[in-house]
Amino acid sequence: MDQIKLENFRKEYGFEIPIIRSLSPGECLKIRENLLHKFSLDDIDEFFKIDKFSRLDGFNADEENFDLKAVFRKLNITTPNEICINFNKFESIDILRFDDLSKFFSDIWYPSLDDIEIFDINLSFIISVRHYGRIYYVKLQN
Repeated sequence: MDQIKLENFRKEYGFEIPIIRSLSPGECLKIRENLLHKFSLDDIDEFFKIDKFSRLDGFNADEENFDLKAVFRKLNITTPNEICINFNKFESIDILRFDDLSKFFSDIWYPSLDDIEIFDINLSFIISVRHYGRIYYVKLQN
């Protein structure tokens, strides 16, 4: 996660953002390779251009009352205890408790700046939140 987000969070709440851990470059590489394999792609840039995502209508992450838990309910995805967040081509991935991500979502995703992917460690689903608030998703076979 960007240092500025960590600093802003600390200033706002008086404690550190509750990241369980940031994945090492090697762990990120394994997830990226697994993702490329699942989509039969050669390059991660292709992943962000593919049309395998579906748009989730009725939700916009930029709205003040955005509810990440409602997104998961709508998609019929059981919320995992821990959730992964990708910030940059699957080269920077943090793991948070799902409840913390939901509670502090607006402190983690910055509108107009961030495109993030939210997924479980097994890549059984990926929810992509674009910088303009639109939400896309894909459910994958394990």
